[in-house]
Amino acid sequence: MTTSHPFTCYIIGEGTLPVQCADILQQQGHTIYGIISPDPDVRRWAETRQIPHISKSKEIMPFLRQHSFDYLFSIVNPLVLPEEALQLPQRMAINYHDAPLPRYAGVHATSWALLNQESEHGITWHEMVAEVDAGDILRQVSVPITPTDTALTLNAKCYDAAMTAFADLVVELGNGRLQPHAQDLRHRSYFGFCQRPLQGGFISWQNDADAITALVRALTFGPYPNRLGLPKLWLGREALLVGTAESLLTSSYQPPGTILAINDDSLHVATLSQPVALHYLTTLTGQPVLLPDLLRRAGLRVGSRLPELEPETAVMLTGIDSDLCQHESFWRARLATSQPVGLPFLRYKPTAAPPSRYAIHPSALPAVDPALLLAALAVYLFRLGQHDTFDLGFRVSPFALGKLADLWAQIVPLRVALQADWTLAQVKAAMQTELDRLQRRHSYGQDIILRYPDLRNLTRLRVSQPFPVAVALVERLDAYRAAGVDCALALAPGQGARWHYHPDALDDDSVRRLDAQLCTLLADMRANPAHTVADWSLLPAAEQQQVLGTWQETAVAYSPTPLVHELVAAHAATQPNAPAIVTYAGTGKVRQWSYADINRRANHLAHRLQALGVGPDTRVAVLLPRSAELVVAQLAVLKAGGAYLPIDPAYPRARIRFMISDGLDSERPVVVATPAFAARLALDGLITVSLDLLTAVPEAAPDSNPDPTATPDSLAYIIYTSGTTGQP
Repeated sequence: MTTSHPFTCYIIGEGTLPVQCADILQQQGHTIYGIISPDPDVRRWAETRQIPHISKSKEIMPFLRQHSFDYLFSIVNPLVLPEEALQLPQRMAINYHDAPLPRYAGVHATSWALLNQESEHGITWHEMVAEVDAGDILRQVSVPITPTDTALTLNAKCYDAAMTAFADLVVELGNGRLQPHAQDLRHRSYFGFCQRPLQGGFISWQNDADAITALVRALTFGPYPNRLGLPKLWLGREALLVGTAESLLTSSYQPPGTILAINDDSLHVATLSQPVALHYLTTLTGQPVLLPDLLRRAGLRVGSRLPELEPETAVMLTGIDSDLCQHESFWRARLATSQPVGLPFLRYKPTAAPPSRYAIHPSALPAVDPALLLAALAVYLFRLGQHDTFDLGFRVSPFALGKLADLWAQIVPLRVALQADWTLAQVKAAMQTELDRLQRRHSYGQDIILRYPDLRNLTRLRVSQPFPVAVALVERLDAYRAAGVDCALALAPGQGARWHYHPDALDDDSVRRLDAQLCTLLADMRANPAHTVADWSLLPAAEQQQVLGTWQETAVAYSPTPLVHELVAAHAATQPNAPAIVTYAGTGKVRQWSYADINRRANHLAHRLQALGVGPDTRVAVLLPRSAELVVAQLAVLKAGGAYLPIDPAYPRARIRFMISDGLDSERPVVVATPAFAARLALDGLITVSLDLLTAVPEAAPDSNPDPTATPDSLAYIIYTSGTTGQP
């Protein structure tokens, strides 16, 4: 479809809706000069259409200034564009909003509509002005809300409505029949980026069933990113996540919060109205729970009332949730790229339960600036590891909320990114920058890994101790209690350090060795601050002597006797029936040769070879296929005192003749071969010993071990090169 007035534009946004809208624009004959998106899928689509694109917001202005253009479309764009960007289009900047403006301006509009139990929602295409979501309305479509809608399903309805409305809008823009109308801002409601549900998303039993199920549905985003939070249930000692909730078609006269029924996968609870059923309850990290056992441990049973959060606690939860929201994108990226560090002697099992007890070992580290001790630990782990960048667990102070403090991670990833040529000043500066970065952002909700697809499938984050080795900066060493790690180094100003470790993960000797190595490293760093990460010493003097001295003294006494064939004979004497060779025929038949077999047959052949004059340093060709007989023939040559020359019968005839004439004694050229192979050689003076001697030995042939004639200095075998680059 084409229009009589094609226009030019840029698009900014993420997800699939910008792509769908771009298709509509191109189908109607309009030109897209470029796409701005952090979404790699959107950028890949732009590549297929040969549309220029960028990903970084800081590059927006230069990118937009490349062309004079008519419209800027902002479609599922979480960024607030600078006012100067809104002035660049010749005609208008247009934004898509998933709500019926002026109501529900801001973000997470569909979830807030569900929380407020609206019966109708909508979408709006509007002009962009300096005030967010306040420009004139260009197209608006209503969307009904059903009692079972979730954020996921309502977003899908809005998606469909947005595409339909955009197609109509593009027609109006092209034919000049656009009819904007101003918003009545007296009815405006606004929800900010970090506005979250009250009391951290915990269910309050002071609400009716409709409000409780609305909370759960509003926070159900399916497989898509969820920046808002997950619904939670408080048991008094532990918080659980709630998968789904439904109102029951029964009545109850029990007080709100009373447990009416406990099933393996659901909980029925009384509310201000009819009861609700809560399904698919899990831990904060998504682990399924045995609900009856869990409630029993919490002292709860049918008839018990679930606890309600104290008012001041609820206010604190709301505030903390909102404050930490602004840093969630940082933690999401940090967790997605995390590389937890370990120790070579740490017996860490990712599936193990969290340690319940810790041993404590006082460190010999001096009472210097904890930042310097942290720098030394970072260098130590850097030197032991295989990565330039890794993550050390960093203990953050828990919020003063009792067991509710477990809602947030108390061990967060501290990123160590060093270079081997850095000096002490550079290491300290890098670690201080990282400390400042973490202390500004504090922590993140434990449920973050369930709310983002890029984190959800990272198994390294779904274990009880994602960062097994950690450091803790504390005010008093004796007040610190390790938790959630296998090994932690506690550092306190003016007090030095202590190791806390789980005995099943580290033994005492390993901790002592670890501490001694770290002390040695720190001493060298302080004594030689201009040296580099790669140069500082890790090993104490005693351990250095052990590694570089004692362990390098590898010379051992070695007896040159007995010889190889003598070892075989000795084994045949002590364990004659032990299997020595097993062969597999092409028919699947298996044949086994004992040590007695191969020794007896080798003896028969060796006596024959000695009778032919074979003795020390006499070279004997062995022209046999790969088989048990080949092994016996080579052993027989050694027993006779000679040296064997293995020749593959598959070699070309000329090469075989060359190896025999070049490699054997001209006066006594002896070859062990099958009669057929021997007949092919046709060399004058060649002494051929038939393989038949190995399979049909006369009864009178000696089977005793030949008298020894070879010495350790005698020639054992010779071998030719492949001949691929010249004569073998």
